[in-house]
Amino acid sequence: MNARDAMSKGGSLTITVKPALLEGRADEEELRGEFVAIRVADTGTGIAPDILPHVFEPFFTTKEVGKGTGLGLSQVYGFAKQSGGTATVSSSLGRGTVITLYLPRTRETPAASIAPAGPEAAAQRAGTALVVEDNPEVAEVAAAYFEQLGYSVKQVANAREALELLGNDPRIDLVFSDILMPGGMTGLELGHAIRRLYPEMPVLLTTGYSSSAQDAVREGFVVLQKPSTSRRSSDARAKRAGQSRRRSPRSAHWGRPAITSQELAPLD
Repeated sequence: MNARDAMSKGGSLTITVKPALLEGRADEEELRGEFVAIRVADTGTGIAPDILPHVFEPFFTTKEVGKGTGLGLSQVYGFAKQSGGTATVSSSLGRGTVITLYLPRTRETPAASIAPAGPEAAAQRAGTALVVEDNPEVAEVAAAYFEQLGYSVKQVANAREALELLGNDPRIDLVFSDILMPGGMTGLELGHAIRRLYPEMPVLLTTGYSSSAQDAVREGFVVLQKPSTSRRSSDARAKRAGQSRRRSPRSAHWGRPAITSQELAPLD
């Protein structure tokens, strides 16, 4: 998508995959050994030198509001690092940009794949997660993570919609919310409302801002720093579940009450 936007008047996109032997160079994070280099090169407008050092930073984007989240390249970089590799970028104004993904090479034979369980079986195994996020693209990423963990997912754009859904749908098993959202109620305030109304409901909060994360942690919430991964989501989910009291084995739902406007009033 970045290459497409950089070549609005046309150009060439070249993808190559080849073995690479890294020898500890600083621009390759001093990695050594055999890797596979996945190189994506375009002939677009290029990236300015003052912007180039920031392209892998979470939420950094030069696109207009609503046109980009700043999460694409940061997640590519995060995936490479978690896999024991790295990602690099080089660019020349007017000539194009090259992104290279280095992944450790292995000579092991892949294990036989196991057919994944169907969506219904996965939902029965894990439950239903409610994702509260005002940015549709970020919400889709979060939803995909929870689906990988075996959840069915419902999405809303703000805290008030989340409380309304919680009051009407007893099947929600976990709430995952951004902290900073428009609409008059933050994710932290949502977390406190859920604690008051549904004390056994696990709540995971997420943010890209360290100060917001520190405030939430001080108040006893589990916080995932953006950008997140399915593994980190799974670990945080397990941590939060450990903090919650278990549901009665005779009860299939949380037994939550309906929410009224009077209950919402103190949160404004």
